[in-house]
Amino acid sequence: MHLTNEEVVYLLFDYRYPNLRDCTLEQWRVLAIDRFGGINQQRVDLDGDEELEIVVHNANDTFEPYIAILDYNSRVWEVSLYANRNGHYCGYTQATVEANQVVVDFLTCGGGTGIIGLSWEQSWIQCQESGCAIVWSATLLSTIRGVNTYANRTYDVSEILQSDPHTIQLTTRHFSVSDIPVNELAPLSPHMAHRVVGPDTIEIFRWDGSAYRSISRTQGARGMVVSREFDFLTNETRNLVYHILVRPFQEVSENSVALVDPEGYNAAKADFWGLPLSNEEEIDWGTVEEIPVVALHNGTAEELGEWIAGIVGAENRALCRLTVQRHSDGIFLLSGRIDVPCIEDFTSLAWVDVTGDGEDELFLRTIPPYEDTYKTGASYQRLHIYTVGDEVIELAVLDGELNGSDGEGVRWEDLDGDGTVEILLGLPLLDIEDREFPDTLARRFRILRWDSESREFVEGGIWIAGGPD
Repeated sequence: MHLTNEEVVYLLFDYRYPNLRDCTLEQWRVLAIDRFGGINQQRVDLDGDEELEIVVHNANDTFEPYIAILDYNSRVWEVSLYANRNGHYCGYTQATVEANQVVVDFLTCGGGTGIIGLSWEQSWIQCQESGCAIVWSATLLSTIRGVNTYANRTYDVSEILQSDPHTIQLTTRHFSVSDIPVNELAPLSPHMAHRVVGPDTIEIFRWDGSAYRSISRTQGARGMVVSREFDFLTNETRNLVYHILVRPFQEVSENSVALVDPEGYNAAKADFWGLPLSNEEEIDWGTVEEIPVVALHNGTAEELGEWIAGIVGAENRALCRLTVQRHSDGIFLLSGRIDVPCIEDFTSLAWVDVTGDGEDELFLRTIPPYEDTYKTGASYQRLHIYTVGDEVIELAVLDGELNGSDGEGVRWEDLDGDGTVEILLGLPLLDIEDREFPDTLARRFRILRWDSESREFVEGGIWIAGGPD
């Protein structure tokens, strides 16, 4: 017996809300269409009885995304299975049917004051003559973005591995980013920003004849708080610059070297890296002893290169001062200074020839402060690209979404081996606007390539990096 979409809606509404049967027929119909309108249905024999069942779900419902299976018994259609999730801001459902199995993906997002979260849950339904049942469910993606005195982003990303039909291995990776203070109640210290990687958990499910049951859950990797990873290139650059800057302020004898004018050296060091010695601004920059927090030259481990870049962080706001110096035979010439919104502990530098002209551009990669991203609701890594010469010129500012526990929303590499570098910008693990539910949680990146004719970056497609690192 064939059911129209309207008849399916009435059947579902009567099953879900039997207490509303006292309404007038017209009220009841209006409520039913309002609640269950816009359905998707697939007709397929799920239990092998040569009769078609109806698999029904709503593609988009912020209140209650659901899945239902209707079975025809004794000349009457009945709801044999109904499952739903609670949405708040969004709710999407997708159902994939294969033989006697239905894989259901629920995507929901919700939250409240100061918090928003997104969840992707997958359920496996299996049918036989006695009926259909959910045999396994797990959350594959959970994100929470909270804003109180600090902005925090937390991610739990899971991968499914099924080595045989009777066993499921679910690996869940956790990572989070703690941003800078966002209001006057928090201490003014951008250095509180940090990243948490882990712990990872591994859960094993085993088929017991009716469902997949959890039989073990272990911790695969410990959680680590990363404020700033040690950067040996920064240490190397500091030392090479030091040996040149300190020369006018030291006395060299046959057996020893003495620093005879520490104040003079500190002044030269502060001037070189862009640190004001007087309170000329409202910005409280880092101390002389701690600068630069990041530095990189383009020479070798033994010899300072032509170009040196360094960053000084502000103590009381999310700001970095980038300084670029040119070096020749022990003489330095300032190329430029630029103040960049940043989270200092998440900032790094690289020299990369991205335009293919044989000259390196300067890459500054950071996480932009909360006030730069709160309108989008996403967590980004930002790449500033500069050309250096007589002055420092910003070539591009590119954003990529953080989509893996390595904290890299922006990458660069030579993908096709042609000697030119492509920029890779992270995309969300799930694209809500397109309502795409990928088969795996592959990390996706936009590819950008430098076009020498237009002198700008152009789209080069999508790169799939595989499962989350």
